[in-house]
Amino acid sequence: MTRYTATLEWSPPAHGGRPLEQVVHELAEHGAHAATAVDGRAGLALTVEAEDIRAAAAIAVDLATAALGNAGAAPPQLTGLSVSASAAGGTPELSTWVVPDVLRVPDIAKAAGVSRQRVQQWVHERDDFPAALITTSYGALYPRAAVERWLEQPRQAGRRARSATPPSDEGGQA
Repeated sequence: MTRYTATLEWSPPAHGGRPLEQVVHELAEHGAHAATAVDGRAGLALTVEAEDIRAAAAIAVDLATAALGNAGAAPPQLTGLSVSASAAGGTPELSTWVVPDVLRVPDIAKAAGVSRQRVQQWVHERDDFPAALITTSYGALYPRAAVERWLEQPRQAGRRARSATPPSDEGGQA
């Protein structure tokens, strides 16, 4: 058996909304690493053991499809596959790690021409506001492209409660 490194790429919504962290965790025994691009493309690198390169490609695709799969979701639409013999003990790596542009609350406030407090209201009260990618000691980081799209959309005046808030909490308020 030979060890191979496979790199798979796909376009959204291939992973069916399943967080890549879960996919990487599920494929940890294969040394999996994942990355996403600003436009939603994603890549996954992992190692497999196989008799030949064709078998390695098939195993990698099967593993990725199963890990990316989601009950009721279509299987991922792969857009790229690269397989090569691994160096002894080598760890797979994606050739380019792409980190999306992010914005903090003050950045969003400046771009929207509103106060930071108003942005915090959007974050906590609007169910359609983009979710934070990560929260750091400096605050939450939001994907720039999603925030810009959100800011461009026309909205009705008034409060739109997050779905976690029961509808009865707002009943009777004017």
